[in-house]
Amino acid sequence: MLKLSLKKSPINRISILLLFVIKSFTFGENCIYVRVLDGNNIRIIELEEYIAGVVAKEMGENWPIEALKAQAVVSRTYLIWQLERNKKNRTYDIENSVFTQLYGDCKSQKIKTAVLETKGEILTDENGKIVPVFFHACSGGITTNPSEVWKGKYPFDYSVIDPYSEDSIYSNWEKEIPKKYISKIFKDDIEKIEIIEKDKTGRVKLLKMITKNGKFIYLNGNEFRLNINQNTSNCFSDKFLIPSTLFEIEDKGDSIVFMGKGYGHGVGMSQHGAKKMAEIGFSYKDILNFYFSGLQIKKIKND
Repeated sequence: MLKLSLKKSPINRISILLLFVIKSFTFGENCIYVRVLDGNNIRIIELEEYIAGVVAKEMGENWPIEALKAQAVVSRTYLIWQLERNKKNRTYDIENSVFTQLYGDCKSQKIKTAVLETKGEILTDENGKIVPVFFHACSGGITTNPSEVWKGKYPFDYSVIDPYSEDSIYSNWEKEIPKKYISKIFKDDIEKIEIIEKDKTGRVKLLKMITKNGKFIYLNGNEFRLNINQNTSNCFSDKFLIPSTLFEIEDKGDSIVFMGKGYGHGVGMSQHGAKKMAEIGFSYKDILNFYFSGLQIKKIKND
């Protein structure tokens, strides 16, 4: 069990909503609180209440309870990693954003039960160290490593072949995007796009855009996808949204067709894979062991 020392605060209960920081956490008298940047406001939310709100927004109460539990553990681990990572640099702990994890008020007793039954549980390495874990909607059949998607070094890799994500509504997709739209995004006349390099899972690692005047523009796959998606609704159904970097391309003259698999960055737990695993009888611990082999479940505790 990972223990966090809780000290008594001289601050009264009302002003505790501008809390004091101990180690990487913000504490009230008997609870752990987190500071969530929601738009331009900072909300002070008890940790497990926050996790319930994340699970409600990221999955929903119609999902199998073992998938909800797995999401709770992953989201709790991600939160605490963010707290440790950002403790010296921010007036808040985490953003309410698609780029971190979404939060909304939870009214579902089923979700609250899933969170309560995993209360305090996080994933650590064999030495008990908190490590970054991630999740996404659907892997399309194989997950990738964080080092392949984002800049920086990560303590370990955990790519897995994922048969549980092969029959999701996000498993296969095709998007045709006009070159005029792509040119507007990149503020240049894009004539052609070529895939230069893929990672070992088949995701686009590097691509080259060629302009009408012959200029080359190189981008990694994730940067390209984020740029294309910046003016969309971030919904899978958006006709100009590129759901993942696990794609092939076909030039159609005035447009580029992207034919791909999966939804999201592809790192860590596939939510639709977790859903499938839960539906066929796997426990949340089975799900976590599948997507994060080598990590173990530990409990945090504030004394």
